Amino acid sequence: MLVGRNVVSIFFFNDTATTEIYTLSLHDALPIWTLTVVEKKNSLIYHLDPRTKLFLLLSVGTVAISLDEPEHLLLLFVFLIPAYLLARFELNKYKVIVLVILIGLWGMALSQAMFYRQWPRTVIVTIIPGDFPLLGRLTGGLYLYKEGLLYGLAQGLRFATMIASG
Repeated sequence: MLVGRNVVSIFFFNDTATTEIYTLSLHDALPIWTLTVVEKKNSLIYHLDPRTKLFLLLSVGTVAISLDEPEHLLLLFVFLIPAYLLARFELNKYKVIVLVILIGLWGMALSQAMFYRQWPRTVIVTIIPGDFPLLGRLTGGLYLYKEGLLYGLAQGLRFATMIASG
């Protein structure tokens, strides 16, 4: 039995058929929870024509892919926030979206800062020195690079913009 905020679901399985006749899959047995929540019917976003929504989504995506500077991507992301608030989603959806965006930003910025391979590159922090026993010799050292951090922030903001626009 599953109990949600507004829904109680009870599953009974009294299957006498053999597996050759009927196979029960996970999708048949388990309710699937998604992040998809329909906008409230009294919101401005709800009343937009679906073609308009699709056009706006494709436009924002094209602009996000075209921009390269983190400052410009941040401006585009900030520009989307009021539109996202106009959708008037439930608070839980906003929490999940913020969490996904923060994890994406953190992961992209950190991974690019650590593994940036282009030149020039400026070391911000040394995580593992190159002369550190065993790990330093195996990795050649592990560093956080300024240029990689900026590149990762640009990629992360691009990701955040695409998530926020969708």
